[in-house]
Amino acid sequence: MLRSTIIFLVLLRLAIGWHFMFEGLNKLRSVGTSKPFSSEIYFREAEGPLGDFFRTRIGDPDQLALTRLTPVEGAEKATEKIADYLPPIIQAEWKAYFDAFRATFALNPAQDEVSQAKFDQAREGYMTWLLKGTKAVDRDFPNSKVEVTLTTPQRIAEYRQKILTVRELVDSKNYLLGKNVEKTAIPAAKADIVKARTALQSDMDDQFAKLKKSLADVLKLDMPDPMFKPDAANPDQSLLQVLTLIPSKDGSVSADQLAGPLADHWAAYASELKARFAFKDSQKEEIDRKLQQAKLQLVRNLQNLHPYSGTPLLEKTLGNKITAYQKLVAANANATPELLKLRGELQTEIDTATKIYLDALDEELTPALTEAQVKAVVKSIFLEWNDVLVMWSLTIMGACLLIGFASRIAAFGCAGFLFLTYLAVPAFPWLPSPPNSEGNYVFINKNTVEMLALMVLVTVPSGRWLGIDGLIVHCWNRTFPKSGSKPTTETAKRTTAKPVKKV
Repeated sequence: MLRSTIIFLVLLRLAIGWHFMFEGLNKLRSVGTSKPFSSEIYFREAEGPLGDFFRTRIGDPDQLALTRLTPVEGAEKATEKIADYLPPIIQAEWKAYFDAFRATFALNPAQDEVSQAKFDQAREGYMTWLLKGTKAVDRDFPNSKVEVTLTTPQRIAEYRQKILTVRELVDSKNYLLGKNVEKTAIPAAKADIVKARTALQSDMDDQFAKLKKSLADVLKLDMPDPMFKPDAANPDQSLLQVLTLIPSKDGSVSADQLAGPLADHWAAYASELKARFAFKDSQKEEIDRKLQQAKLQLVRNLQNLHPYSGTPLLEKTLGNKITAYQKLVAANANATPELLKLRGELQTEIDTATKIYLDALDEELTPALTEAQVKAVVKSIFLEWNDVLVMWSLTIMGACLLIGFASRIAAFGCAGFLFLTYLAVPAFPWLPSPPNSEGNYVFINKNTVEMLALMVLVTVPSGRWLGIDGLIVHCWNRTFPKSGSKPTTETAKRTTAKPVKKV
């Protein structure tokens, strides 16, 4: 073999080894980052002979979505107990969450009974959405966009049709013509599938979020009612008691000026909330701060001040209504339309302030405190192990090629890897181009060329010419010389030396 041929074969091995090793290292570095390596997208777009095999192993998102959208047969004709027709996969997932919720929070009998009712109600709600739900969707036309209202069954039927359209374009039209004549139609059709699936999945997630929220409300069962309700026998006096502030000693505006029944209701609610949930100390301090903040805002509002900045308000405000209300009550204007109107408006103001206070406290109720932690399967076991195998095999085989260790075996392994990728995403002219592909291929792509180059390296001992393989062979031959081989100088000296005469 020519020396120049040997040199370029070694350089070819080094170049391919460098490519494989750093490709693997780059994937390994991505682990633990915001964008870890995953072969999921590659396999989902696989249209080759092994495409169906990989998609069935990792789970086709469209088929998974359709199983969540397909109720038990006979649901369309059911008139009662429609929750029993829930899609089996939804039933299993929701039941697992419900069981975990009951076990996590150790519900008492009253809470358990209410939670079961809310669980059944949420299941019925999902089926009602699935069978009769409606939603406004956009329809794009060349010169305009029109909003139409579709039922959930109509949206699911459209989703199924979009999937069939893509399969018809790829498997029928392109294949029969022998070329990818739908280069623009296929990506657009796939984008429509993703859009339809995302919209339906968002609605399914909303239904699950409603279930979790309704169950979380069970944890606040029998909590003290923070809403103020006037005394039925003497509503005006009890309402004025809430609206009357304690004078400040130094003339400043403070939260302590609100010390009536409403302040007691708010404080009791906050105290029970801290006792019922496993808040951190910092969260408990934040709850106390929000209680004082809510009281201060209402005090400012009652004194014709801006509730947040504390600056005076010149326009008609809550303070003016209170003054007018006090005059009507002092004049014994019982049950007059004006008094009833002001009483209702003031009660509404108090209820609004209470709701704002409750919303602020609910921000501290994080999912970790109100939701059961059910481990979600992010990706299939096959995909998880495949990603690990790809990252490490690329790195190890590339390093072996680079240092010339077991170079023929490493070259064969790399060629086998490229052959599998070709079977998953081949360069057949009738198939759509895979994501991030470069150039124009007809049966032969870059992976094919590199695979053939690796098969050349399998047939030659490039690792012996420059690499650890050469050192191993050299040491082996020195330690275990072949029979009939020319003896080394040291061995020859030993065999030709004259025997020592015995005395």
